[in-house]
Amino acid sequence: MSDNDARKSGEEGMKTFSIGFLALGLIIGVIMGIAVGGFVLHPTQTQCSSMSSSTVPNALTPEEAGEKAVDFIATYAVPPGVDVVLINVTEMENANLYKAAINLSMLGTSETRELYITKDGELLFPGAIDIEEFKEMAEAQKEQR
Repeated sequence: MSDNDARKSGEEGMKTFSIGFLALGLIIGVIMGIAVGGFVLHPTQTQCSSMSSSTVPNALTPEEAGEKAVDFIATYAVPPGVDVVLINVTEMENANLYKAAINLSMLGTSETRELYITKDGELLFPGAIDIEEFKEMAEAQKEQR
């Protein structure tokens, strides 16, 4: 095998790895979406959505909620070998949610994701869609066709 063949093989391997890592992120998002979709909000949970964490019954601290989310993702949502690390957790104003940033890493590559968890730690949302940004992306794709 020549150096040129080895280089081509290495480049193809990196392309395959990059596509695989992106596919892994998509799979994680779908799995987490399905997991969250299986839960139904109770009316009592939606009534207290504007309460602060100090008035939410059984509210977790931001750190506890973040660790609970990371434990769930590392145990149930990603394959073995993917490291999940909590970056930070912030409280969402006027909502019964914490916003957490996590780092997913595998084989030297990493990706930062945002997720949301209710203050009582019962529901986990894998992400949010910025409606305006999504509309712009969809319109751009329509124009390319």
